[in-house]
Amino acid sequence: MFLKVPHRVCGLVGVVMVAVLWLTMPQASSAQPKQPQPKVYSDEDYDFKVSSPQGWRRFNPASLSVPGEVCRAWTPDGTSTISIFVQKPGRAVHPRDLLEQSVNRCKPLGCTFEAQEVKAFGGMQAMWLIATGPGTGAALTGKGDVPTSQHWVAIPREEDVLVLLLNAPASDFRSAEAVFNAMLGTLAVGGVQTPEQRSPEPRRAPATAVNLDFEGGPAAGGLPSHWGGRSRVASTGVEGYELAVDTQVAHGGKISGRIRSLLASPPDDAFGTLTQSVSAEAWRGKRARLSGWLRTRDVKLGVAGLWMRVDGPGTMLAFDNMSRRGVKGTTDWQRYEVVLDVPAEAREIFFGALLHHDGSLWVDDLSLEEVPNSVASTEPGLPAEKAANLDFEVVSKEGQAPAGWDRDDLYPPTGGDGYEVTLDRESAHSGRTAGRIRRLTQAKASFGPLTQAVSPEGFRGGKARLSGWLKTKDVKSGFAGLWLRIDGRGTTLGFDNMHDRGPRGTTEWTRYEVELDVPREAHAIAFGALLTGDGTVWVDDLALEALPAVGGS
Repeated sequence: MFLKVPHRVCGLVGVVMVAVLWLTMPQASSAQPKQPQPKVYSDEDYDFKVSSPQGWRRFNPASLSVPGEVCRAWTPDGTSTISIFVQKPGRAVHPRDLLEQSVNRCKPLGCTFEAQEVKAFGGMQAMWLIATGPGTGAALTGKGDVPTSQHWVAIPREEDVLVLLLNAPASDFRSAEAVFNAMLGTLAVGGVQTPEQRSPEPRRAPATAVNLDFEGGPAAGGLPSHWGGRSRVASTGVEGYELAVDTQVAHGGKISGRIRSLLASPPDDAFGTLTQSVSAEAWRGKRARLSGWLRTRDVKLGVAGLWMRVDGPGTMLAFDNMSRRGVKGTTDWQRYEVVLDVPAEAREIFFGALLHHDGSLWVDDLSLEEVPNSVASTEPGLPAEKAANLDFEVVSKEGQAPAGWDRDDLYPPTGGDGYEVTLDRESAHSGRTAGRIRRLTQAKASFGPLTQAVSPEGFRGGKARLSGWLKTKDVKSGFAGLWLRIDGRGTTLGFDNMHDRGPRGTTEWTRYEVELDVPREAHAIAFGALLTGDGTVWVDDLALEALPAVGGS
């Protein structure tokens, strides 16, 4: 799948852990040749250090499809890989939930499991999973004639999940695992786990919400009774928000909840929340609406709003925080709402109020209720009914993404740090215009995509084929290609970005295509074109077609 955020290459910093490794090795005499000492990679952003796998070489992470932000990757032969990546689920995840989620995703691929447990690792509770199933040797796909094994070690922390993954053909797995285990022995992980993450089992949410009118008054620490929240800013570690009750301001009754910024210059990641959760058991298969009344003062740099999130085991299934329609400035009491579907696999529903950046927010008289499907969902990122502007003939405003390709609520959004995505009136395969992706600046992002997403209706049980014409110039450090992704609820069911066969260098217009199975449980089909590294790619005359399954009618 596409990475949750653009790829980033983590820095190499010194040889901090070599001394520790040296203690486990016999001392060589002066007559003996010196043994090469492993390089030690350190990531200050994500607070970990590890020695590189002995005898393996660096691997370009742009060709990997993993659910996270790749930091490092290595290979001995171009097939087996060890990768380190970071996931950002937006909340503290219990390792037991991660394990359940991962096992459930592997079972439909026909996997068998050698190990599936939660155990102490590096002073933290970690998910440990070894699975084998049909694949290509380079990937566990659920099809193919090469038995493929994966060893996952996932360490959830308060703000993220650090994942180390070994992938190898089953025939080479034991030798690769020995290298992987030696590497794991050098891992040093910083950060913290929450008390719940350290507990044997995840916390279970109550069946019903309480104190939605805030008349229950304050609890210990000043928070509204039965409410939790987030007040600390992750990047600075300081308490950036006051979470409290207000007995002087209320919409109904005598008390409201309040979030107030304490920072004169809040960083970009500064936000405060009031939070409550309920079990999703009674809501599964239904549409839920959170509504309530908000009042704001001096919200100038960010937005305020209601928010709701539906979680499955270790994954987010639906989310809306009003980021594109949030409240700004100083406003009197007004009613707002967010509406989300609760899938059958949902476990918990989180909800509350949120203040991003500065100012103050009051919240009162909330309601969490079931609504019919005639009430529209407010979830961003929902697929369109059909694809648009596949021939790039619909003109967009100058300098903007082509019409139909300009939704910024899809993942990954069209564009990318350091890339320009526009229409080109000087070069087209047919018609007047083509889409163009061009690298402008060196940046952390390693790819620039064009993105759409459509409903899988009419595709389920068969295949989806994306075809189109590409032309490239000076694509030297990466590749260009079409990409196609089949999304389930909170998971990726299939993915192809042509990383092993996409055009490179300078090429004339050539037709390419990708095909993927579309399972019955598919939620969306995401697709487009992309450029990794430098250069320019033009794209034109795309087609997204539904094909019958092999052997189907």
